[in-house]
Amino acid sequence: MQAEKSKNILCIECFLVFTLCCVVYLANKRLIGTGDSIPNSLLALNWLRNHTLYFDAFRDNYFFENYSGLPYFFAESKTKHLVSVYPIGTAVVSLPIYFIFSIYLDVIDFIKTNITGIPFEFDLTGASFEPYRQAFEKLAATLATSLSVVIFYISSRLKFPLATSLISTFIYAFATNTWMTSSQALWQHTATNLVLTSLILCLLKANRAENTHLRLLLFIAGFLCGLLPIIRPTNLLFSIAAILYVTSIYRKVALFLLLGLPVSLLGMAWNFYNFGSFLGGYTALSSAYKVTFYRFNFNQFLQGFLGLMFSPSRGIFVFSPIVIFCIPGFWQAFKKSKIHQDERLITSLAIAAIALFLSYCFYTIWWAGGSYGPRFISDATPIICYLIGYFINSQFNFALKNQKIFISSLAIFLIFLAVSTYSQVLGAFSKAEWNGIPINVDTQHVRLWDFRDTQLSRHANSLFFQIVKPIENLVKYSQALAGSIEKVERVDMQRPNNFSPIPDIVLPNEPLVLRAKLRNTGKSRWLGYESGVMPGEVRVRLRAFNESNVQVIDTRLFVSGLARHNDVTEAIGSLKFPVEPGLYRLVFDLIAEGVGEFPNNSRNRPYEVVVIVQPKLAKNFQQSFLQDIDLVNNTSYLKLNTKLNLPVRIKNISNFPWSSYSSSPVFLSYHWMDKNKNVIARDGLRTPLPLVMLPNRETTINALIETPKLPGQYTLRLTMVQEGVAWFDERGAKSEDVPITVVSE
Repeated sequence: MQAEKSKNILCIECFLVFTLCCVVYLANKRLIGTGDSIPNSLLALNWLRNHTLYFDAFRDNYFFENYSGLPYFFAESKTKHLVSVYPIGTAVVSLPIYFIFSIYLDVIDFIKTNITGIPFEFDLTGASFEPYRQAFEKLAATLATSLSVVIFYISSRLKFPLATSLISTFIYAFATNTWMTSSQALWQHTATNLVLTSLILCLLKANRAENTHLRLLLFIAGFLCGLLPIIRPTNLLFSIAAILYVTSIYRKVALFLLLGLPVSLLGMAWNFYNFGSFLGGYTALSSAYKVTFYRFNFNQFLQGFLGLMFSPSRGIFVFSPIVIFCIPGFWQAFKKSKIHQDERLITSLAIAAIALFLSYCFYTIWWAGGSYGPRFISDATPIICYLIGYFINSQFNFALKNQKIFISSLAIFLIFLAVSTYSQVLGAFSKAEWNGIPINVDTQHVRLWDFRDTQLSRHANSLFFQIVKPIENLVKYSQALAGSIEKVERVDMQRPNNFSPIPDIVLPNEPLVLRAKLRNTGKSRWLGYESGVMPGEVRVRLRAFNESNVQVIDTRLFVSGLARHNDVTEAIGSLKFPVEPGLYRLVFDLIAEGVGEFPNNSRNRPYEVVVIVQPKLAKNFQQSFLQDIDLVNNTSYLKLNTKLNLPVRIKNISNFPWSSYSSSPVFLSYHWMDKNKNVIARDGLRTPLPLVMLPNRETTINALIETPKLPGQYTLRLTMVQEGVAWFDERGAKSEDVPITVVSE
């Protein structure tokens, strides 16, 4: 009777925990993910509705719009099918949830068909399905994560008192990246946490079970061990730890665990069939982006270790300082592991978690790309929080012996818990974007150690300004906006303090980082990217127009700081040039994002730069140094020792563009020759071209000329020169020879 009552109470507790998690995780009403989770959100549904695991029907759909080739989350298989670059395990785990979603879509199809009389069916590949995809992904992640929290709570109740279980479960659910990673999108970590918590529960129950139930629990545990590596290859460490533990404890009975392992063969067979590797699409991803995922040297280890621990925008001790209490918790479990099966299990899994952490120290992208906080550590979160449970339980016992030390320890614990929870609240409810603004963190790794603009501070500013509106009246604010763009330069990413003019000639798809110098000439204060304000953040809009005046690029440079009237500030951002060769006009102007253009944009001429996109020349390419030059006005007499301007028409009839700002610049210059055509002054002054000149283009410029110092009869030879390469006239080009009499007056 008492056991039945306890079971009912536990069911009620689990229901409340599940409901609370669902409410909190869904409270922000938006999906927080990246392209990594897109295949996971479609694979199960694609199989249920289109009866295929291939994404061939998705070729060239809206997912491809922002990519010049395949999106990074898709890959071409050996069998010429479009597949997910990531393992299929997450889709397998989420299949029951997506089965319900598929039934829901069938119901909607049926209702719409009967109301309209027109057959209706959802198209998974169309952009119109995107709102459903995102809603299903968020809900699937929330349900799976909430279930993992419940399972964690049940396993904690098997070992710890109610208070300890509630606190450690709260930490797992709301004070770690379980909230901001696992529950907000269908990551591999979402499925990993669900399967890992289930594995822990199975093995803890196995330690308390009789023979029949023991064998069933071990078989289920084996199935879960087989699932883990096909969700994420690094999960193999947890599977190995569990197998070694079961083998050492149960000996021959461990055979039942081994019977469940073949499920992993399905994932391995899929990987090998489609990619020719048991690691699956990770090898294709590495080849496509020319990335070495692991680098086994001390420098890489040090970078990864310090970053994963202490980076202001990725460190586990920055985002979830509460996890530090897993260290004394590990010691508590380790001391008992020699005589207690539960502690041996937790210690084994903790050692696997340590090995996982160390492996990520050698991982070249240890910051986990576009994520919030220490995403990679999410896989070990259930084990970390279980170890914290050991610490909490020991503190309750210690409180009876020394209250003063207990109170001090409790105060530190509560502060760390508050900070850890606050960091998750910031990520969930603020609307800031840090990873890609102003420069993508995957490109500018130094941002991971920038204490002036951390991911947490950006999100804190954003949440603060969501509550305390910095712009009371958007209309008045926008009317008082005014500013000027004084200069735009290229940033040398190897030496960020070095700037140079935007090059006139670039390669197709070439990336550049640009910096704009700006002045606020209006009465409204500019809110920069650090504020996380939206709408109203001031940005530089950069548009590129081709020769047909069709806009082909629309991107942003991000203004820094809070600039008041007459303040000078700067904006920085990246640009990737079009693939199509040709001449492009870059137009820069100021906008308040989400509000509109600056009022003075219509009155002021925008800042413009002309750039040529030209394919890389072949190694055997031979430049033809041809030119067509004419003096516009006939001139016979010039004063000696004088600098003057002569209008000259020039036409590019060579086979390459002319630019005065490229690595090998082209200028208009001249030679002075005496009456016998002997050169007396070879290096004339250089006149830069006002714009990039493509072949067959012509323009008129004022040539800067310096006359000889002695009077007499001379010939002025006008010619183009490519610095460090050749004078055009010396390569056989026809030049403009003008007889000139130099006089003293």
